[in-house]
Amino acid sequence: MPETSDQPTIVTLNAVSKSYRRGNQPVPVLEGISFEIARGEFLALMGPSGSGKSTLLNLIAGIDTVDSGTIVIDGVDLATLNESEMAAWRVIRVRRPVTSRALMTTPSTAGSSSRLVASP
Repeated sequence: MPETSDQPTIVTLNAVSKSYRRGNQPVPVLEGISFEIARGEFLALMGPSGSGKSTLLNLIAGIDTVDSGTIVIDGVDLATLNESEMAAWRVIRVRRPVTSRALMTTPSTAGSSSRLVASP
């Protein structure tokens, strides 16, 4: 990984935990996750199905909330934003790519090649 310590931190997760419920049973998805991402740093998020990748992205994007811990994005602690402020913050700050599930391959007009398009 390239050295990025001279760049300011844009994403900070500190002891983030998230669980969901299946009936009366809590199902832990993320437990005590902590890391930082420097401005300009590129990362890949990989893991098997059900390992919490989408949950982590939803938390960082402010789509979901943590059970415990803190998420700070470019100096803003997401837990301090009310619903209206969070919606406004997402419009300005979040650019979430389309997940592969929403993509389909279609033939292009060139014939043998194909292109990806987002499905509705």
